[in-house]
Amino acid sequence: MKRTTVIIAFFLLLAPSAAFGQLAGGASGGPGSIFPGSAEQSAGGFFEVARRFDPPLLEPAQPYAVQQPQAVQQRFFEKQPRAGILQQVYHGATRISADSNSLSLTELDFSATFGFPLPTREAPLLITPAFGLDVLQTSVLDVPNELYDATLEIRTLRPFGDYWTLDLAITPGVFGNTDTSESQFRLQGRAVGIYQWRPDTKAVLGVAYLDRDDYAALPVFGLIWTPTDDWKFDLLFPKPRIALRTYQDDRSAWWAYISGEFGGGSWGMTRAGGAADTVTIRDLRLLFGIERESDGATFRLEGGYVFAREIEYGSGVGDQDLKNGGLVRGVIYY
Repeated sequence: MKRTTVIIAFFLLLAPSAAFGQLAGGASGGPGSIFPGSAEQSAGGFFEVARRFDPPLLEPAQPYAVQQPQAVQQRFFEKQPRAGILQQVYHGATRISADSNSLSLTELDFSATFGFPLPTREAPLLITPAFGLDVLQTSVLDVPNELYDATLEIRTLRPFGDYWTLDLAITPGVFGNTDTSESQFRLQGRAVGIYQWRPDTKAVLGVAYLDRDDYAALPVFGLIWTPTDDWKFDLLFPKPRIALRTYQDDRSAWWAYISGEFGGGSWGMTRAGGAADTVTIRDLRLLFGIERESDGATFRLEGGYVFAREIEYGSGVGDQDLKNGGLVRGVIYY
């Protein structure tokens, strides 16, 4: 009950900082959007190819989208739908540093998203194989040197009528360590409805099934508010974010943002004595970042603070709180 209260309080405290925005018309995609302002746009940063809650913002375009000719050349950058099957390739690296008597780790993430017009272009099928590797550094904890997860997300976005979009995904995966053959199969997924409440506001409600040892599922709820083309407020649990477009020209746009994340995961492992077990690492993250968005490569740099860190074992032997730490992250995707 205590850790649940901490998690909910963290996201509730971050979300109200959006309240100073001035209500106005207009809408835009925001950092990482592949299909800005579209009806098929997913509900913010939570719906991303992910082994955790810290992946790239992925808002898929319609596969085989046709670029419409323009009578007048665009003066400012606006990200265009990506034509063809390959929708996105993503590489990310995160470093969490803490005291030498605690746990530091490096997270490496790789994924590629493929889109198919099944059953239609307006309701595409998206397939995302992903691989994550965590390199752990500690002198006091019984953990493997490396943890990995290999997943395959199968996702569809289905519009219903003029106002509703349904975001459905199922993600089977294997979660284990490279030191031994111990691993676990986990089946994750989500079902979320997005309602176009008004031209600049979407309401989000659903559930994400995580199949983790600490949290089997989490609710997904909140609002996505784009009062102007330069502001985007993702007032969402479990991943809120506030983004400001600070600069744009005809080739790119720059964004600055603050966000919260619920990090960690559960993996199969072998203890030092040879017994099979599971390990769950959990934390909360407050991040500040910048992103340069373009039709080619988009990059993102982030820094922040990691707190409420815990490590738990399926056996219950060795559970403990971890010391807080700092985070830096670099991301590039195409």
